[in-house]
Amino acid sequence: MASLDGLLAKLKAEDGYQEKASNSNLDSKNGNAGYNNYTKYSRDINKVGLMGCQGQAWCGTFQFWSEYTVFGLAKALENFCMTKNTYVAYNVFSTREAFRKKDKYVKVPKVGYLVIFKQSHIGRVLAVTSTHITVMEGNTSAKYGDRNGGTVKSKTYNRSDSIIDGYCAIEYSQAEVTPKTGWLKEPIGWWYRNVDGSWAASKWQYINARWYYFDSNGYAVTGWIRLSGKWYYLNKAGEGTECAMVTGWREINDKWYYFDPSSGAMVTSQWVDKWYVGVDGDWIVDYKS
Repeated sequence: MASLDGLLAKLKAEDGYQEKASNSNLDSKNGNAGYNNYTKYSRDINKVGLMGCQGQAWCGTFQFWSEYTVFGLAKALENFCMTKNTYVAYNVFSTREAFRKKDKYVKVPKVGYLVIFKQSHIGRVLAVTSTHITVMEGNTSAKYGDRNGGTVKSKTYNRSDSIIDGYCAIEYSQAEVTPKTGWLKEPIGWWYRNVDGSWAASKWQYINARWYYFDSNGYAVTGWIRLSGKWYYLNKAGEGTECAMVTGWREINDKWYYFDPSSGAMVTSQWVDKWYVGVDGDWIVDYKS
């Protein structure tokens, strides 16, 4: 989808990609992980005749790759205020100057803008509130201010953070500016975009009177999951509710289990009304105490 919405989905799908130790397994998200700056992003930019700078810092290359794969090369270059002959997206401060020359370097963030960090690092604004921005970065980690961490990761910053230098403004058409909110399905699974553009990751979220658990990449978990020593079951059937936490009695693979109505945790080794559930949580028929 050649739109801002498509770009944000592309960025989110790359969350967790790790740079490689060598020029192999480049398309694998976690395979051949290392710290030698080999990535599929640099490979693909090299293939279109631009400087992918394989084996070098790749935070800028990742941002241009995302734009290119969604909008195509010509539009991506236009959006980055560059041509094939003036392409410098691999360099953070040169990218900043390309936007500055077009009077497109600003101090106020919007979704889709590039954010320039003073430590020679670049990210993409995914969500904006009155006080914070959520950013997707390449060649980073979950650590604050990291500019060479080896992975793709989303992080949140205070808008007044001193490490933020400014923003490269890429204006998308009005139809592209407002991304869809609510449930979105990708080949990997379901995720939920909040009104401010953010999403839950590694935590529960209450949506439309149901609880859902989202993994570290922001996708809703289905089936069994163990958290803090307790088992939960996320439903696999039912349009719109296929990832919801179940409660009460539930038959799973020909066995009956009882999930606490208030917490959703599976009950074990106790009576539930007239029925007894064992140490594994399944109902024991004709149990004798």
